[in-house]
Amino acid sequence: MKTRFQNRQGRCGYMMIEVLVYAGVLVIVLAAAYLGLDRCLTNSVALRRSADDFGRAMRVGERWRADIRCATRVEWGETGEGRILRLQGGQGEVDYRSGGTSLLRKVGAGPWVPVLGNLHEISFEPDPREKVTAWRCDLELVTHSKTPRFKPVFTFIAVPANPATP
Repeated sequence: MKTRFQNRQGRCGYMMIEVLVYAGVLVIVLAAAYLGLDRCLTNSVALRRSADDFGRAMRVGERWRADIRCATRVEWGETGEGRILRLQGGQGEVDYRSGGTSLLRKVGAGPWVPVLGNLHEISFEPDPREKVTAWRCDLELVTHSKTPRFKPVFTFIAVPANPATP
């Protein structure tokens, strides 16, 4: 099949139908490339948010573990502000509580400061062992993906300075 035609002067050229077909194929290829790029950028943003949340959760968990290790007395109970984990030690008093979707921390008589957001759930529990009582913090983050492949759940365990703490 000939794709070129000759006019009366003997010049060659393309038919208008061929040009429209090539333009249509180009539009389809560019649309598929754009959709692929958009999906990559969306996944990249979700991955960056998740990585940032994981880093913050690890830093907060290590801060909590350091506070527990310095504590000589640990209390977990209800107050007017909700459930509070109160740590008393040589460095003063440090309190932790859940504020909806964030974890709040208070040092001494200072204000409540949000230290971690995007929380789905958090719990503080005593974890009795053979000779000591450790404390466990389980926290689950909110996922940024519509179809998460895993649940971002962290567990931190620490033992207070006074092993006899119930």
